[in-house]
Amino acid sequence: FYIKLRATQYRAVHINTKQKLQGRYVVPWKVFVRKLRGVFEKEPTDVQMRLLRHLLDNSDTGRVNAYKFGEFLKGFGPLAQCIANMERLLGQPWFHGYLTRDEAIRLLHGAPAGTYLVRFSVTRPGCFALAFVTWTEEVASVLVEPNCPDAGVKIEELHGGQTVAKVFKDLFEVLDQYMKAGLTTPLESPLLEANWFFGDVSAEEAVDLLDQQPIGTFLIRFSNTVGFFAMSVVTSTGQTQHFRIEQQKDGFLDSAGQISSALQALV
Repeated sequence: FYIKLRATQYRAVHINTKQKLQGRYVVPWKVFVRKLRGVFEKEPTDVQMRLLRHLLDNSDTGRVNAYKFGEFLKGFGPLAQCIANMERLLGQPWFHGYLTRDEAIRLLHGAPAGTYLVRFSVTRPGCFALAFVTWTEEVASVLVEPNCPDAGVKIEELHGGQTVAKVFKDLFEVLDQYMKAGLTTPLESPLLEANWFFGDVSAEEAVDLLDQQPIGTFLIRFSNTVGFFAMSVVTSTGQTQHFRIEQQKDGFLDSAGQISSALQALV
């Protein structure tokens, strides 16, 4: 995650990469991989390339665009070290990849003070967001962005009514400071690994996803109300019905009045 390129160096890498990609802004994934492999002294493994594709082509289009790769280099550059930097970050238990701000807040809802996670910023490509539970049981968020044109990353904090920028070596150094200030526990939610959990989708989107699916097909998502989940399921009539699940201190209360220790147990 180290950012060691000044603005002029970054532009040079970006332009050279475009030239290597045959001057096109969007190229097929296979062409991108073939050109990229020539940059590294050590051949990237298949696992590393799958991780890279998850970041650059999360929608599985089979293509990579130059803009998205440029934003990737902001967070994981320089070019020659981007694979190693990517792998280091993705291996952290507190890093949860592509989450929206609302999903982060909902996942941290009810967690003890000091619980935290890091995600990609959805609205600011190339940046990260640190979200954590404060001592007042609220969820706060800090944007971590590249310190261009210099090296490192920066955050902004409010002190005495004024916004103060702080520069750090990397994202890990930011976390070290916040751990000294009270962060204690990385969020490790099993929900994010469940193939039935769809996060922040609406009831209408759930209906679309379940359209034409067999009876009994279901998904679980966040409800519109913080502290609640919703199960959307295809009933015997072929229609999709929604059931609200309340998150309580001792478990999850379903619409039938049953309490389960975890959503997995409820499912």
